[in-house]
Amino acid sequence: MIIVFVLLTAAVVISVVFTAMQMQKASALQKLLSSNKELLESYVSGKSFSDRQLEAIQATVDDFLLDRKEEAINRYIEGVKSGEIEIPKELSNAVQTHQDRHYAEMQRIVSSKINRTPGEDEEIKELRAKNVELLDKIDSVKEKYERLLAVGKNELQSTADKLTEAVQAADSVRKRLKESEDLRTQVEQDAAGLRQKISDLEGELASVRGELNYMKDKPPEKDISKEILEYVKLIKRKGSGEKLSLQEVVTMGKFEQRVLQ
Repeated sequence: MIIVFVLLTAAVVISVVFTAMQMQKASALQKLLSSNKELLESYVSGKSFSDRQLEAIQATVDDFLLDRKEEAINRYIEGVKSGEIEIPKELSNAVQTHQDRHYAEMQRIVSSKINRTPGEDEEIKELRAKNVELLDKIDSVKEKYERLLAVGKNELQSTADKLTEAVQAADSVRKRLKESEDLRTQVEQDAAGLRQKISDLEGELASVRGELNYMKDKPPEKDISKEILEYVKLIKRKGSGEKLSLQEVVTMGKFEQRVLQ
């Protein structure tokens, strides 16, 4: 049971960690879509983008959406022009070390599309629509992982409840064992008392046997044989644990006095 519990706990922890990582990634993408007034003002005023800004755009495209080149490039060109995308500064350093052929292709496409061209307004509208669609998808993904995180929390709570029940069951077992141990001790004490009583009875029986042997060796007296037989019967009944009447006890006492005389 302990092994099953450990495996279940490990599975839940992995699920929660994976969910948290995915939510963090979704949050980073949303942050990436925030406003960048500097790029917007540069575009509106007709100024050219700096090399640093172009490198940042290219690095962002390459780092985040390499597996969907055309969609990624169009989305980020639109985002940069409209001011909706904030370029993380640390990503500009990625350009110096990346020599992949995909990067080279993206650099060429970005460089050719980044300046004003005829029909650009229509292209911007189309790209903005794609951008809105992508934002909806991001919200959907975030909602999905929030649900997964809630499920993970519920599983952890369920596991904690089961562990509490197991601890309570163990306490109950320990309590019953303690009660059993106390009962065993009492039984042993009672048995010792019984053994002592048996020993005392055996002593009394030995004494009676001695007296009987003594009387057996004495010359027979008138009518004493009948009294001896009665006395022996009473001794046997007493030795077996039977309770004698008051009259029978008196009879035994009188006979014993006569023997002692």
